[in-house]
Amino acid sequence: MSAATKSALLLAVTLLLGLVIGFTAAGPVDRMRIDRAQGPGRGARGLERHMEETIQPRDEAQAKLIRPVLARAAERNRHIIGNVNNALGASIDSMKLELAPMLDDAQRARLEGVTRELPPLRGPGAPGGFGPPRGRRGGPPFGPPPERP
Repeated sequence: MSAATKSALLLAVTLLLGLVIGFTAAGPVDRMRIDRAQGPGRGARGLERHMEETIQPRDEAQAKLIRPVLARAAERNRHIIGNVNNALGASIDSMKLELAPMLDDAQRARLEGVTRELPPLRGPGAPGGFGPPRGRRGGPPFGPPPERP
């Protein structure tokens, strides 16, 4: 068997092995990613569900006592997050007003575009939980980088 044949055979076996590993690993990796995305803090009952799973009530009677406390805490957190979002919005508006006289039209337009796209703060107990996962599929947290001349 010539060296070229051996190399081609080795390359084909390596490619085949990579395909097999890729196909068999894709399912578990996707399931793990989905489980992580639906973990604590997801949805309106995320905090409550996570805390109840952490506490592991002894029985249904204890669970019935615990659930209202967890629901009140989640509601307080939603209220706090809402107040923070309002304060952050007011701060951004104030910053834009202060910067406006210092910027040209193009700069003001870019600033307006970026600040319009800022996502609301989300956290435990807030609707939507912690937001979309970042990384390969989530993209940068504040959209694409601004265009530069």
